[in-house]
Formats: sequence, C-alpha cells, structure tokens
Amino acid sequence: MNYKVQRRNNNPPTIKQLNNRQQMKVINEFFSGMKQLLKTGFGPEARGTTKNYQNLAIEYNKPNALKGYLPDVEIDYSKS
Repeated sequence: MNYKVQRRNNNPPTIKQLNNRQQMKVINEFFSGMKQLLKTGFGPEARGTTKNYQNLAIEYNKPNALKGYLPDVEIDYSKS
C-alpha cells in the first residue's frame, strides 16, 4: 500500500484557521457533558452515513448557533 506522508505545515495559521479553531473550542466546550443528549438527538441521523452524532451536531450548530468572530466567538442561545 502507498501511504502519503503528511508534512507538517510550518506556515503561521491564517485568520480563518484561527477563527475556525476558536469556533471549535467554543462548540466543544458547549457540548462537553452532553454526550447522551447529542447521541439521542443526532444518532439516528448518523446511522447509515460515514459521520457520527458529534460530527452532525457540530456540522449543524457551528454555522447556526455561533456568533462573532475571533476572538469574540460565542454561542447565540437564541438560535441554539
């Protein structure tokens, strides 16, 4: 089998990458402790796909429940 060796990116992260990291941090902190709720809500949608319940929860909530831009990313509770 041929496996590609992934090289480490030594370039500094872009603003978009830093914003994405901040969004992921906020959404993961929000979801911490909600495993069973996420599994119940998004688990049925994940069946038969290559995604798991957490992937689907992030995919839905990241664009729909977050507001702001680096460094002021936060949950918009009126939308979540």
